[in-house]
Amino acid sequence: TAANPCKKTTYLTYNKLEFSNFELTFSFRFMSESGNSGIQYRSQWKDKDAFQIKGYQADMETGKNYSGILYDQDGRGIVAKRGEHVTISKTGEKTKKTPFTQSSQLAQDSLKLKKWNSYRIVADGHTLTHEINGHKTIQVVDNQKNKFSLKGLLALQLHQGPAMKIQFKDMLMLELEDTQEKPKISENIQALPGFKVTKIHQVNKKEHGSWVAICFDDKGSLYTSNQSGEIYRITLKKGQVQKIEQLESPGRIQGLCWAFDSLYVTSQRKGKQGVHRMRDTNNDGKFDKIEHIVKANGAGEHGPHGVIKAPDGKNLIVVIGNHTQIPEGVKSLNGHNWAEDTLHPHLKDASGHAVRIKAPGGTLIKFSADGSEQTVIANGMRNTYDIAANTNGALFGYDSDMEYDIGTP
Repeated sequence: TAANPCKKTTYLTYNKLEFSNFELTFSFRFMSESGNSGIQYRSQWKDKDAFQIKGYQADMETGKNYSGILYDQDGRGIVAKRGEHVTISKTGEKTKKTPFTQSSQLAQDSLKLKKWNSYRIVADGHTLTHEINGHKTIQVVDNQKNKFSLKGLLALQLHQGPAMKIQFKDMLMLELEDTQEKPKISENIQALPGFKVTKIHQVNKKEHGSWVAICFDDKGSLYTSNQSGEIYRITLKKGQVQKIEQLESPGRIQGLCWAFDSLYVTSQRKGKQGVHRMRDTNNDGKFDKIEHIVKANGAGEHGPHGVIKAPDGKNLIVVIGNHTQIPEGVKSLNGHNWAEDTLHPHLKDASGHAVRIKAPGGTLIKFSADGSEQTVIANGMRNTYDIAANTNGALFGYDSDMEYDIGTP
């Protein structure tokens, strides 16, 4: 604070474990007009009693120079400026490769003061990569003798200087396997340049069915459901599946979302259609309270589907297909003002499918954590299966059922 400024850089350190190979994602925002901070990783104690850390740092600031760089705290200083792609030899010589000029500038331009921004750090062997808001800022292969680090502490930095305030949330650590040899990837998976795909598990369809939905909780556990509706919790260790356990389920699950200390699921099961909130109220690892908070009149392949946390961070959004009626009592942004009065004639399905289905069709419903507030925010879609939101709050949907009509997959 202004009355009590930070006179010496200090750190909030996680000291229960040291991390080696990992993918770390989190969100951060500066609430002050000026500020400088960073995430220390693979770092060591310089002075434990004084909370002093040294080592790799992924930098962030309110200015325009240092966010996304790789800094060696109390060591070599700036190892890679934003946009640099370098290899450092055993003797410390740097070999520069094609820089990330465009993506690094996009990273800087995307940073918003007092708004949540995302950061991704990947440490894999000697290769270190930083990304801000999905844009790569640096990549370094660090081989310098007595300087590189392959394992160490994780810490949040509070930089010395004028009063500042920075907030962090949604920190997710995925430990990667120690060996550089990766499992083979299915030839059916394609990735954009710069992305790496690692296969961590092969689903046994006879035992666990065909998985159709997936999400993480805030402790790093993975939840998935199969086409028949069973829910599984998957415990990961060093990027590999350690344990799979089946949990109680409302049945016929289509969508999963972890939010507000709860697992939200969409069910197609007769009498239970809609969204259910599942909670572990006594922390015994089991969902002992399951509430049917959004009730839908319709099921099947055109029933309730994907559910996500809303961009406002206070609500959720579920998408329901066009064979499902809007639940009674749900408010609407347009006052339920829809009809069949289109400007152009209807183009009915040539095979006769769903020709009797009328407005409003597929619908997006925003609802509160406990389901007490429900509002239609969009309609007129067909059978959107899943939805996602970008950092600007724009929503995207996916419907791949009508390929023969529109000519695209």
